[in-house]
Amino acid sequence: MTSSLESDRNGSGRHRPSGSSCPDGKISIGMHEGPEGRAMVTVAGTGCGMDEEAKRCVFEKFYQGDSSHATKGNGLGMALAKRAADVTGATIGLESEAGHGTTFTITLPAASQDKTV
Repeated sequence: MTSSLESDRNGSGRHRPSGSSCPDGKISIGMHEGPEGRAMVTVAGTGCGMDEEAKRCVFEKFYQGDSSHATKGNGLGMALAKRAADVTGATIGLESEAGHGTTFTITLPAASQDKTV
């Protein structure tokens, strides 16, 4: 799950369109107990947020919502984060609105559901 958090954190700081009027984003990471005792980790950024297309495609391999950053990554970070979540029984979701930031939530499986990879 560390790689999932790293992908979320790196992407949220990097994907701001050049010449954008979006504010410099701030990133916060939090953890709390969710339903059925499951740990929930949130990674929230106050940057530009995502439009509907980016929200639909963000977990696809090689997707880059802002092509001006194509030399700074390969579009695999969020796809790998999603795969890591799936393999471990976790879930990863997002809430975002263009111009208002993005929040990713990783919900870890309860201890009794823990899987060995």
